[in-house]
Amino acid sequence: MFELFGYFVYNDPTNNNSRMPGKALSRIYVKATVPDPRGEVRKKGWNSLGLGGKITKVQVVDCYTIDARVPRVFLPKAAALITNPVLESASVNSFGRLAKYDHSIEVGFLPGVTDNVGHTAGEMLGAKVYASRVFFISGKLSAEAIKKIADAIHNPLIQRYQIDGILPPPRVRLHETPEAMEVNLSVPDSELKKIGTLGIRNPDGTRRGPL
Repeated sequence: MFELFGYFVYNDPTNNNSRMPGKALSRIYVKATVPDPRGEVRKKGWNSLGLGGKITKVQVVDCYTIDARVPRVFLPKAAALITNPVLESASVNSFGRLAKYDHSIEVGFLPGVTDNVGHTAGEMLGAKVYASRVFFISGKLSAEAIKKIADAIHNPLIQRYQIDGILPPPRVRLHETPEAMEVNLSVPDSELKKIGTLGIRNPDGTRRGPL
C-alpha cells in the first residue's frame, strides 16, 4: 500500500481481486490551454521529411501513467497536482477535448531507462508513474509516412513508440533469479592476483574476467 492524500491505497496492479475501487492503471493527460509552439514546430519539421506538406495540424499532450490501483475519487486530485492551471488542463483516462485528428504516436521510455519526469511525478503522488508524450496528427498520411515520423521522433536506444494505440507501461521483468556466491578471499597472494587479473573462479573452473 502507499499513502495518497492521507489514505492508504493498494498498489498491486496484478491483484485483480482487490476490493479497492479503481483501475490497476490510470492515465492522466495534460495539454496546453494556450498556444503551444511544440505542435507547430513538429508540423514544420515532419513536413520536411518529404511528406509534401500533408500534415495540417499537430497536437502535443503529456501523459502520466500511474501504475497503481488508485480509487477514482483521487484521480482528479492527482491530476491537479501535476498540472499548471494557468497554462494547462488535465483529463483522466481520456484525451479530453482535442481537435479532430487522424493518427496518434505515443513515445515513452524503454523498461529500465531513467524517467526523471515520471519519477518526479511519482514522488508528488506517492506511486509509480511513467511519463510519455502523445502526438496527435491531422493529415492524409499513409501508414508508411506515420512510421517514418515515429522513427524520426524517438531514440531507439532509450525509447519506444506506439502508433494509434496506448503504450504499455515499461515495467521491468526479470526472467531469471539472480544468484550470489560466496568467494573465499583467505587464499594465498598468488590466487588473489589471479582473481584480480582473471576474475573469480566459476564452479566449472572458468574465470569471470578481471575485476
